[in-house]
Amino acid sequence: MGVDMRLYIGTLIAVLVFFGLGVLVGIGITREPTAQRLEKQIRNLEERLTKELTRRDGRIRQLETELTFAHQRLKDTEQLLNAALPSLVSNRLIYRNVAIITCALGNDEAVIKRLQGTLQAAGATVPVRINLYPEVLQSADAIVWQQVAEQLKLVASGVNEEAVRKATWQRLAMLLRYGDPQGQWQALAKVGWAKLSGDFQTPVGSVVFIGAFRQGRDEDQVRTIDLPLLRALKSVGIRIVACETTMVTEGSVVPVYQLDDISTVDHLDTPMGLLSVIAVLTEQPDHYGLKPHARRPFPPFNAVPSPPSAKQPQPVQSQR
Repeated sequence: MGVDMRLYIGTLIAVLVFFGLGVLVGIGITREPTAQRLEKQIRNLEERLTKELTRRDGRIRQLETELTFAHQRLKDTEQLLNAALPSLVSNRLIYRNVAIITCALGNDEAVIKRLQGTLQAAGATVPVRINLYPEVLQSADAIVWQQVAEQLKLVASGVNEEAVRKATWQRLAMLLRYGDPQGQWQALAKVGWAKLSGDFQTPVGSVVFIGAFRQGRDEDQVRTIDLPLLRALKSVGIRIVACETTMVTEGSVVPVYQLDDISTVDHLDTPMGLLSVIAVLTEQPDHYGLKPHARRPFPPFNAVPSPPSAKQPQPVQSQR
């Protein structure tokens, strides 16, 4: 019995040993082809990756070249428009009174000066400039709004704040449109909401509204301050173009204006932007600019209306 058990155990050990040897031999036989296949796959992947990177680098160089050409074309176009701007806008706004209103974080006098010069080159008069202070306006409470409304000869007692604000902007818009002989616009200066300059007795028919120069603004601020005033101006028949400069990259105000169907220019600091402002004020409303929300960079030259004929003088219309 003991011999049989030893034979059984010996046979089992021998089977296990031969099985292990078989596994080792199998691994040895198949290892070389498997390694070769893996190396081949790795080489194929490396070749594909190299080709893809080469193709990508070529595409990047192509896009860089196209971008360089596009920048050069844009620069050439701006130089052309800059030289041609006086003749392009000459007498387009003759007999028009245009106000410049800013509601921005700081002012850029160079941009305003060039805008005013372009409007005047187009034949317009710029009798009024209004600098609104959006942060002061945003922080004003109901009591201050009531004080301003009362100085505008409005009944503010017993009326909710929203109605007071709406009525205030509406009265200011009417005074701008038809003239302010009593100087009621000064109510805004007295409470520190605005800086005013010019002749407010002169009726105004058009407004260039600048919502941002170098810094963007909070959308809620634009909705609660800019839009109510712009709506009031539109309601009394004033033609509006709302603008910002190319320097505004974050917090753009233009998309908010567009939602209210207001014509916009997002590159006011360029010759294309100035030409676009004149186009909007001469019945070519659109969204002009270089940013994603714009529809076109500037109006087609054949779309700019011809100036009034010198042989047929137009009557002065101070209300336009």
